[in-house]
Amino acid sequence: MENWMTLVLGILLNFSLAFNVHAQDKRFFDIIVKGDTVGDLVANRSYSGENMIIEITTNMKVRLIQRVDFAYYLVAEYDKAGLIRSEMTVKLQGREHNNIRVEKVADETYVVREDGKSRQMHQLISFSSARLFFEEPTRVQETFTESEGYSKQIIKDGEHRYLVKGSKSKPNVYQYDKDGVLLEIKSSHAMIPDFRTVRRKQ
Repeated sequence: MENWMTLVLGILLNFSLAFNVHAQDKRFFDIIVKGDTVGDLVANRSYSGENMIIEITTNMKVRLIQRVDFAYYLVAEYDKAGLIRSEMTVKLQGREHNNIRVEKVADETYVVREDGKSRQMHQLISFSSARLFFEEPTRVQETFTESEGYSKQIIKDGEHRYLVKGSKSKPNVYQYDKDGVLLEIKSSHAMIPDFRTVRRKQ
């Protein structure tokens, strides 16, 4: 009887650990430029023990003067206090264009490495932009942008609508539904002046 109970408990424990590592919440978005769908974005949230891991994968094909193939990959990991690490890679025409890595090295100290150069940040990153795909920032006033390596303001701009505003670019507009689910992002980029990231209807 004791051996049987030990076996059952072992199976349940292994199942629980596997579930904690692999439980996922995956959300799909279309990227739209001038009414045309030019790519997609997949946001995936999973857990490893008590840590949360968010992965963002984007692929776009946009015709400007010539066709531009744009790919973006971000992974960010958080513990209860905030960001532990992140890495963002941008590829243009299949070649790496930009890479930013952020690593927490002490309680409120991070090393930011971008394209071979490094610098330190002495401030806890409790919230970063990957979380905006899964959390409405109702009580957040600042977010660290993994794709640029610095923080931006979050400004409430209407019912469930927020501006993410930095000093170097136009603000991005995040719109959520009444349940706090992200519906759409309006963005601007140096290469693509205006585009929308819209949650795909299930």
